Amino acid sequence: MSSQNQRTYSKDEAIKDKISKTLMRSSWTVWTNKRDLKPGSQFQEAINQGIEGADNFVYLMSNASLKSIYCQQEYAHALAHNKRIIPLLIEEVEEGLIPVQLRPLQQIDLTKNENETQYSLAIDK
Repeated sequence: MSSQNQRTYSKDEAIKDKISKTLMRSSWTVWTNKRDLKPGSQFQEAINQGIEGADNFVYLMSNASLKSIYCQQEYAHALAHNKRIIPLLIEEVEEGLIPVQLRPLQQIDLTKNENETQYSLAIDK
């Protein structure tokens, strides 16, 4: 992984962790592969089961996630199982990368949250 990709991945992981903690503090159940995959689990099968067991699928949209084959597979699996998709824009993205099915959905914009108050107002949506 290049140093640029590593920085992007770390940034996405940091915001994912922050959002997960925020949702859990509000009594939402959050499933993530990093925390909920058990050692020895079949990776893709476990992720698919996590998606299938969820009521909602929160999609963190960044240039990296929109280009990721894995993220696209997870998103497609959520769509195939009629999950409510909640797109969270975590950085400015190339418009052409946004999947056609996501474009009409109302996004929660977390790109302009320089302080905790702005973050809290956006995430409350």
